[in-house]
Amino acid sequence: EALRKEVAAARKKAEASLEVVEKGLETLAEAEKGRSTEVHDLKNEVERLSAEKLQEAEKLTGELEQVSGELERVGQARVGLEAEVERLSAELDAVRRRAAEGGEEAGEELRRCLDQLEAARIAKGEQEEAGEALRAE
Repeated sequence: EALRKEVAAARKKAEASLEVVEKGLETLAEAEKGRSTEVHDLKNEVERLSAEKLQEAEKLTGELEQVSGELERVGQARVGLEAEVERLSAELDAVRRRAAEGGEEAGEELRRCLDQLEAARIAKGEQEEAGEALRAE
């Protein structure tokens, strides 16, 4: 009978240990499931952020291309205005020579050329300011 009591006590201990192990396994399974959900959520978040950054980069690339095009147009306009200023300066020199020879008509022509030259210089200055503003962007 003592042996039976000892076996029964050992069996109870074994059953209690088995319950503890089973509960531990259940806890581990739940923790693993929670971790799996966390990993899945983090993966989704990384994908979402990557997509946002890609869209932002594409937008900035488009803006950069637009500003580059505008800078090129401003540069071309500046070259054209510089050529116009040079042409008008040469014309002004010719008018000045004729004006030096005298004549009221040459004086009027000189004033007209000076006005055109001033207008061209103003336009050139405005183009340069626009170019600097675009470069600053």
